[in-house]
Amino acid sequence: YMEKVKQVKLGRTNIVCGELGMGCEGFSKVTEKEARDMIDLALSKGMNFIDLYASNPTVRENIGKAINGRRKEIYIQGHLCTIWKDNQYKRTRDINETISLFEDLFVKLNTDYVDVGMIHYIDEEKDYQEVFNGEIIKYALKLKEEGKIKNLGFSFHDDYEVFEEIINYYDWDFCQIQLNYMDTDIQAG
Repeated sequence: YMEKVKQVKLGRTNIVCGELGMGCEGFSKVTEKEARDMIDLALSKGMNFIDLYASNPTVRENIGKAINGRRKEIYIQGHLCTIWKDNQYKRTRDINETISLFEDLFVKLNTDYVDVGMIHYIDEEKDYQEVFNGEIIKYALKLKEEGKIKNLGFSFHDDYEVFEEIINYYDWDFCQIQLNYMDTDIQAG
């Protein structure tokens, strides 16, 4: 078994969390008990940051039950612009879908805030235009103002030119880029 992970400050936030966090993509095939066991193990090793992009309602319910009573021990990153449609994850820029699924996240996790609100997958100029010239950024900033999002960030997987536009748009708290340990030719930003 691994040792406890080092605790580090996350970006420009006040969050101090494990330098390794837990992504939840693999939770789609686990039971509620297995989800709890995985989170228990992660917490015991200092991994107290959960990146929950998953819009799958069962995954959200299982994680919500697994963290019940332990919300203050865990930092949650929730993603704006992810939906569950036709029994699979999809990204969206539709404001009504975005609002509906983000509000659902609060319900399923039994919380009234996320530590990081992530604008999901801004990768091309088209994404940039849809997010920053539409309702998505207004909604994200409103949630931050209301305290439902404590820190605002974005995820990015494309070329530096678009990345620079995004960075210059707002005084972000956090940014998540693609980093591939196995294939250094596939990077972002």
